[in-house]
Amino acid sequence: MIKRNPCTVKKVEYTPNGAELVERRGYAQERKTIDGEEQVFVMEGGDTGIGYWYPSSDVTLTHGKWTNAKRQ
Repeated sequence: MIKRNPCTVKKVEYTPNGAELVERRGYAQERKTIDGEEQVFVMEGGDTGIGYWYPSSDVTLTHGKWTNAKRQ
């Protein structure tokens, strides 16, 4: 797993008390427009290799920008 673009992602977790909105840390790997909606692929922390596509509005980059952005 490439540990580039550290970020936090907002997720809904279901607990015995009901649904809760929590923030998890991970690494943004890729960005793409899927069905007209901007999505970001986030690998969750650890070496499990589990990743999911999230709406870009739910993902906040820790450094505020993509580290693999195009140079001008």
